[in-house]
Amino acid sequence: MLLLSPRTVGGTPVEENGDLVEHMRQLWDGGDDRERAGWAERPSAMDLAALELEETRAHAGDGTTLHVKNTGPAAVSVGDGVIEQFDAKEQAWYRLPLPPVFSADASRLEPGNAFSRRIAVPAQLAAGQYRIVVDIRPAAETGAGPGPAEPVHLAAVFQIWRAE
Repeated sequence: MLLLSPRTVGGTPVEENGDLVEHMRQLWDGGDDRERAGWAERPSAMDLAALELEETRAHAGDGTTLHVKNTGPAAVSVGDGVIEQFDAKEQAWYRLPLPPVFSADASRLEPGNAFSRRIAVPAQLAAGQYRIVVDIRPAAETGAGPGPAEPVHLAAVFQIWRAE
């Protein structure tokens, strides 16, 4: 464990640099290139849309179908789907350095509408717990405004297992 001492200089607290800490952690973990999930602070999009996977247990390399449905009162914009892995030792989710499992191309969903995408579970994933995370943005209203709304998220958890 690396500690910097003192934690204050002249009575002013020394702030931790999260980027530096993460880079050091990656080096110490043998080049682990996962990125700690940062969207946990975002509010859930459950009141705007629903995300489901047809299969929640799969072998790496299998496929499943992902469904996104607008359950809210207004149109939403759907972002790409990325995969995160749960690290049981650290009790944390990590975004994997993989391309998106699907690209929604900022698909706009009107209230009550849905879309489905067939996705492949990457073959290189080890057995464990994963989730697909999709950012949802309330669609911008017409006219002048402050710009696009901050994204909220949807997540669907799945397990990868391997036959012995």
